[in-house]
Parts: sequence; structure tokens; C-alpha cells
Amino acid sequence: MIDIAKIRKQYKLSQEEFAKILWISRPTLCDIEQWKRPLKKSESERLANALDMTIWELESKGLKSQLIPDKDNPYYKFKQVLLYITSKCAGKPNVWKTVLNKLLYFCDFDYYERHGESITWVNYIKKMRWPVPQVMDIVLDSMIKRQEIQEIEVPYYDFTQKRIIPLINPDLSVLNAEELAQIDEIISKYWDKNAEWMTNRSHGDLPWRATEKEWDIIRYWIVMYRDEVYAVSNREDDDD
Repeated sequence: MIDIAKIRKQYKLSQEEFAKILWISRPTLCDIEQWKRPLKKSESERLANALDMTIWELESKGLKSQLIPDKDNPYYKFKQVLLYITSKCAGKPNVWKTVLNKLLYFCDFDYYERHGESITWVNYIKKMRWPVPQVMDIVLDSMIKRQEIQEIEVPYYDFTQKRIIPLINPDLSVLNAEELAQIDEIISKYWDKNAEWMTNRSHGDLPWRATEKEWDIIRYWIVMYRDEVYAVSNREDDDD
């Protein structure tokens, strides 16, 4: 059986944060950690997806003996990319939480098309209006508690938007030159676009269109079959 309590502590997540990954309540998580009820298959799948591993790897390895340092936490690099984008876009009124989700999406999926791997390696899910990193709310809540970011509400035309303000500098040592260049390219390309434009752009991308249901994982490999208008790699050269 999977030792949920040990995994949670190794990833340095609170019970509240971990319960959100499994889509269960905190009291239910307590019951699972105390072996009062088993982990359901759907919950195991959500956990495996969040940790970017297969069910077999989760059940066989269980992460029982591996202590994960801060910089090796699976969300650490994602946090630094988020901090970098928000620091570069400081003062841009159109770059709020909704647009930020899409900037992260294009950073990861464009990089995957070019290099066969994403920058952050977090999973993205299909929500009704946009692709969103599966761990977005968990990471933001954690960063707010640690005073690494601040989430503020500001008026924007006829509604209120949520903006992420970085309170610390990103750790750029975890990003190589190609990754930074990719992020800078996406910022330069999209940072003046509003939420409606970015929504339409992301909804036209094949990975979004090929994902059937809301809350399903958007698979990275689908970018290899993108329409030409979205493709960022020179596939003819790649085939030589």
C-alpha cells in the first residue's frame, strides 16, 4: 500500500494542500493517512499525475525512502518560472491570473515541441475557459503563505482581476539558457494580449482541442501534430 503520509511529508505539503491534489477533504485525508480507509483508484491516478509518474511507479516505489530537498521538490522549478514571468510582466495590466495560466501553458508546450520535454514538467488540465497547471492553486496558496508572492484584486475596466505580485526574486539557477530564451520569447509574443485573445489562442491549439473532457490531462506529445500556425519547430530539418 502507498504510504500517503510519508509522501506528503517528503514533498513538504500541508494536509490541506495534499487533499486538494486528491480532490478530497482534509478529514478524509486524515483517515487515509491513519489507514482507516484505502486510497481509491481515482485518487491514486490524480496523485500519480500530479507527481508526473505512473500508477505502477507510485505503488512500487512509494517514495518511502527518498528525502526530497527543497530544490528537488517537483514544484520548485515551476515556482521559479512563475516568479520569473510575473517579475518580467510587472506593471502590465493585462497580465493577470487568467493570462498567466496561458503564458505558462505556451512556455511548456512550445518548449516540448522543440526539445521533447517541458520546462516545468507539471501537468496541465482542461478547464472550461483555459488550460491551467494542475498544481496552480496549490502552489499559489503555498507561495502566499510563505510570503513569496501576493495575490491582489485590482479594477480592470468593468470587472475585478486577480494579479500575482512577486515578493522575492526567482532562482534562475534551475533554468538553462534555452529555457530562459523560451520563456522570454513567450512573454515578448503574448504579454500585450488580453484574456479573451489568449483564450481563443489556447483553444485553437491542438492539445486543447484533442482533450475531450473538462479536468482531463492535456497530453504534451500532441504538440508534435500541431497545425502549422501553432508549430514552433522546423520539422523538415528535424527529419533530416
